[in-house]
Amino acid sequence: MEKINVLQIFEQNRQILGKDLQSVDNKISMKDEAIFYISPLLCWLVLIYLQVHWGVLKSVLTPLVAILSIFSSMLFSFQVMICDQIFKVAEIRETRTDRDSELIPIICELLKDTYVNISYCILIALCALLLALVASIDYLQHPFKILLLSTTIALFLHFVLFLLMIIKRSQKLIGKITSLRIDAYRRESS
Repeated sequence: MEKINVLQIFEQNRQILGKDLQSVDNKISMKDEAIFYISPLLCWLVLIYLQVHWGVLKSVLTPLVAILSIFSSMLFSFQVMICDQIFKVAEIRETRTDRDSELIPIICELLKDTYVNISYCILIALCALLLALVASIDYLQHPFKILLLSTTIALFLHFVLFLLMIIKRSQKLIGKITSLRIDAYRRESS
């Protein structure tokens, strides 16, 4: 069971969310709790209400599965790119300057955090896809199907919020890596 135990990824992701606050205790702020956890939960409750009264969720299932599948495969590719960047930063570490000494730990930390966030997003997408698959079974009772559909969409919202965080982190990461590589190129040229 240890080979498929993914609880560590969930815990690391939660720690990274707390670390973004740059506080001493690494606790998640109420604002982050609201954005990343409570808003999908509220969305889930609204979706249950909408489905019970108007039946709006069934038409969303097919596009949702397609979107999650596409983004999951893109995130797998992005993980490979991050591994490649780790090797490139290691190469630069060997020829570093004083300025590099400041940037390299920051870049390594950003790479690690981004990698964990991506792993978390892939797990969320897989959970949502699994729920969508079960929700597509025709023989399910109506209340259970409503619960599965609304949970799938709430997980999708959770996925999108973390994806936005990954985009922001990646932008910061690429800026720092670019700066480091430009400095390394200048040293090689002189």
